[in-house]
Amino acid sequence: MKRSLAAYLIILGVATAGAAGTPTYRPEETRYPHRARCALNLLEIGQRVQTYVLARDGEYPPALSAVFALPGTTGEEMQSLICPAARRRVSRDELVTNYAYVHLKTPPELPPLSGPEDEPDEPDENEPDDPNADEHNEADEFEPFIMVFDADPVHQQGRNVLFSDLEVEYMPEAEFQALLAEQRYRFEREGREYEIVWEDSIALTEQQYRALRRPAPFHLRSPHFLITLGLLAAIAGVLLALAALKKKQQAESGNTP
Repeated sequence: MKRSLAAYLIILGVATAGAAGTPTYRPEETRYPHRARCALNLLEIGQRVQTYVLARDGEYPPALSAVFALPGTTGEEMQSLICPAARRRVSRDELVTNYAYVHLKTPPELPPLSGPEDEPDEPDENEPDDPNADEHNEADEFEPFIMVFDADPVHQQGRNVLFSDLEVEYMPEAEFQALLAEQRYRFEREGREYEIVWEDSIALTEQQYRALRRPAPFHLRSPHFLITLGLLAAIAGVLLALAALKKKQQAESGNTP
């Protein structure tokens, strides 16, 4: 009996150690895995938009399709246009994005590149310092704006939002609508033209369609699924070991005169 108990404790310790070795995740990712994956999608989209803007002297793309329909874009790369919490809209001919995009037609001017001929002016010692100079400089900077967001409030009655400085933030629906209305007012006050592209589609090649048709099920990448699978495997190992020990004990007791 002592031997079987010791074996049981060893097996249980090994199983527990194996379960403890399961990768840990941030609470936000563990509790809302779809929301975490959606945030990664927005970061990937933002990086591509930023590359487009830098290559075109500050001009923003008219739509996300202008960024992802470039030659050489693979179906795997287009996966970032599909929010895991929203309904997939992929047909053999086209992909309809799950994200809305704010096309700022009058973007902020990029800062000029400094060179040898662009030396800063020497300050005039006779000119008094302007105590509000820092405030003026801050006012001249263009405030980051909402650039891409979930087209529908699919994350716990809220949306993930990507700002133009590539920061992603989750917002409850009421907070998002208030900030979007404030942005509309700010753009109109500053005389900036803009358009919100709520639905955008991209024509697909056969190869892109095949890559998008059968993505890996999201639950297989979910932290909940991985942790649960590890625990079930550990429990199954313990039960099998106990059954083998019990069978061995019964065989030994049957052979005892």
